[in-house]
Amino acid sequence: MRFKIHILMILFLIALFMGQDASSAAVSPRTKPQPPVHISIAPAQPGKSASSIKPGDVVEFTISATSMIDTTEMRIQVKLADGAELVSGNLSWTGPAMKNEIQTLPITVKVPPKGNASVKAQLSITLSGDTVFTTSSEYALGVVKKSKPDSARPVRKDTKGHDVIEYR
Repeated sequence: MRFKIHILMILFLIALFMGQDASSAAVSPRTKPQPPVHISIAPAQPGKSASSIKPGDVVEFTISATSMIDTTEMRIQVKLADGAELVSGNLSWTGPAMKNEIQTLPITVKVPPKGNASVKAQLSITLSGDTVFTTSSEYALGVVKKSKPDSARPVRKDTKGHDVIEYR
C-alpha cells in the first residue's frame, strides 16, 4: 500500500511540474534552447537589401544587440572582411546592459569594387568576470553566387531495394 502511495505522489509531482511547463510559452521538444543574447545587422536605408548593394557602394548599417538578462559587461565586436572598408562609425562597443535593452552601433561601410565582402558582428556578455554567452551575425555585401544544382543521376535499385549508382 505504501508503495502505491509513493508512486501516486511521484506521479502527482511530475504532473504538477509538467503543468507548470505547459503554462509557460509553448516550446517544442525539438526546439533548442537559445542563448539570452541576440545580434543583427541590417542596412539603415529603407528598401536596401543584400541583392541591391553593388560594388563600390557606400552603405549605412545598424548593428542591434540585445541581452535578455542584466549584465555588467556587454561587448560588440564588428569585423569587415574581404576588402570592405569602414567609412564612419566604431567597430566595437563595451558597457553594461539592462535586460531587453537594445544597444545599436551605426556604421558606414564602402563595398569593395571586386569580390564579395561581408560585415561580421559578435556579441558577448559577461557575468561575474566570466564570458557566459556569445552569438554572432554576418551580412554579405554584393551579389552572392548561387551554387549549381547537382545533376541528378539515374538511380537503379538492386534486388533488395538499395540504390545503385553507376559510374562510367
